[in-house]
Amino acid sequence: MDLSKAKRVVGVGRGLAAQDDLKMVHELAAVLNAEVGCSRPIAEGENWMER
Repeated sequence: MDLSKAKRVVGVGRGLAAQDDLKMVHELAAVLNAEVGCSRPIAEGENWMER
């Protein structure tokens, strides 16, 4: 997804304690009709999401 075209974005970063917490973030994004974006450390350091 091109986040520049999203109407809403839920952003995540190192505040997440575990990769399993992403499920909750995706559920929130679905309720808000939003896309999920992440910080570089989550994408490149933890490899929890695609860059």
